[in-house]
Amino acid sequence: MGTGKTLLMTYLSQIAKFDNVYSNYFINDEKIGVLGLNHLDFKNKNYKIPPNDSLILFDEIFLYMNGDKPEENNKKFSRLIPFFLLCRQFDNNIIFAGQRINQNWVEYREITNMIIVPM
Repeated sequence: MGTGKTLLMTYLSQIAKFDNVYSNYFINDEKIGVLGLNHLDFKNKNYKIPPNDSLILFDEIFLYMNGDKPEENNKKFSRLIPFFLLCRQFDNNIIFAGQRINQNWVEYREITNMIIVPM
């Protein structure tokens, strides 16, 4: 039995006032796109970054970025930090959901507005 993090994010995808909504899991709504971390890398020309005024939902983010392995994250994901830092400039919001706050990589945990963790 879960605590409702994914349900809450799915609900937010339906009520949010954003032009574009993306998630890293399938939501049965043709207006919502599915993306991965590669879409947030400005230098990766194989993927299109989300446009301005986007809501981006990442469920179980620790499966991608393990907060207990900062050195590994710095090697694999350091190119994502500019996107995280510039989200506000593009009117984008990212919501991360994880099991425990300390499992979230400090590089995005310190600049984020909201991380959903169970009580």
